[in-house]
Amino acid sequence: MGMFDNIVVDFKLPYITTDKEFWQTKSLDCTLDTYKITRKGLFKTTKMEPNPDYVPDETKTGMDALLDLSNASRLVKINELVNYTGEIRFYDGLFKDEILEKISNPDYVPNKIDEYVINNPSNNYIVIEYSAYFESGKLITLNLIAPHLEKII
Repeated sequence: MGMFDNIVVDFKLPYITTDKEFWQTKSLDCTLDTYKITRKGLFKTTKMEPNPDYVPDETKTGMDALLDLSNASRLVKINELVNYTGEIRFYDGLFKDEILEKISNPDYVPNKIDEYVINNPSNNYIVIEYSAYFESGKLITLNLIAPHLEKII
C-alpha cells in the first residue's frame, strides 16, 4: 500500500454524502502530510511549528517532564497556501454496510453512489476517486472519476 498524504475537503463533494474527513492521495510527496482544499477552493497545507509563546514547566521531572515537552501546546498549526499547478487525485472507499446503515434513517435521501452500490449486489466495497486540478494553488476543476459516472447515472 505504501505511504500517502491526506486531503481534507472543506466543502460537500459532488455525488456523495459521507462523513469522511480524510481522503488519501499519492499525487504529492507521500510523506503523510495533510493538505486542505478550502471552501474558497484554495489548496493549503497544515504544518506544525514551534509555539514561540511556549514555556516549559520546570517544576516537572521524569515522565511528567517528557509529557510536558511532547505536549501539543508547544506547537501551533500554520496553514500555508501551496502554489501548486497540476492534477491531484484523491480517494477513499465505502462499505455497502455503511450505506445501508445511512439509508435506514427515514430522513436520509440516497445519492447516486449509494444507489449504485445498493443495486449492485457484487459490490460490497466501492472506491471513490476525485480529480482536482489546481492553478497556482486555486481549484479550477473537480471531477468524480471513480466509480465511473456513466455506470451510475
